Amino acid sequence: MTRMDSSPETTGRSLASRLARPRVIGALVAIVVVVAAAMSTTVVRDGESVGPEVFSAVDFASEHYDDIIEPGISDNAVDLVELLEAIEADQQNAKDTYGNSSNPNNAYSYPVTLTGVAGEATESEIPLMVEGVPDDVSVSIQISQFRGSALRDVTGTVDLNSFLNQVEYLNVSLELNEAARERVIAPFLAENALADLEGKTLTVTGAFLNDSAANVEIVPISIEVQ
Repeated sequence: MTRMDSSPETTGRSLASRLARPRVIGALVAIVVVVAAAMSTTVVRDGESVGPEVFSAVDFASEHYDDIIEPGISDNAVDLVELLEAIEADQQNAKDTYGNSSNPNNAYSYPVTLTGVAGEATESEIPLMVEGVPDDVSVSIQISQFRGSALRDVTGTVDLNSFLNQVEYLNVSLELNEAARERVIAPFLAENALADLEGKTLTVTGAFLNDSAANVEIVPISIEVQ
């Protein structure tokens, strides 16, 4: 028969051991929490921000308009009459030679330049009579309520794969149009009343989306009164 040691000394050690065990476990847990917190903490210096950068279509459009879109159109603009003749003769060759698109199955955007006589302007457009353009094709400068993605697509450098989703891609198109409105159209209209433009000769450079054979609606990057 084995005798159980129940002396005060033994009992005290056993009790102390039982009491110490939770404290040890608690201390280990605390150490783990502190280490985990340290690993997930970002040290932020003055002037720095925390977290992923939020995409801004306004900032993207502003930077790309000045650095890429405007010079891309200016450097590659083709005479509108020459372009329309090229499209009529061989549309695919015209696309490959002059245009760009967000998708090969979508309408192509072209950089163009032209000189024409202004017709009666409205709040949304200035119609132009351009010598050499077929009578069944209307030409106009868009000045509000821009339609399409002519500016976004014209250089072929603003690609959908560069964005998180279609919403960002669409917003960039809208903000590029807004950049043209602020930089080109607003200053032009501040100096030229719409009612006074009829009969005047305008030289325009810009982009248009060839989604209709009967309409050439140009988003301008420059407008000059001759």
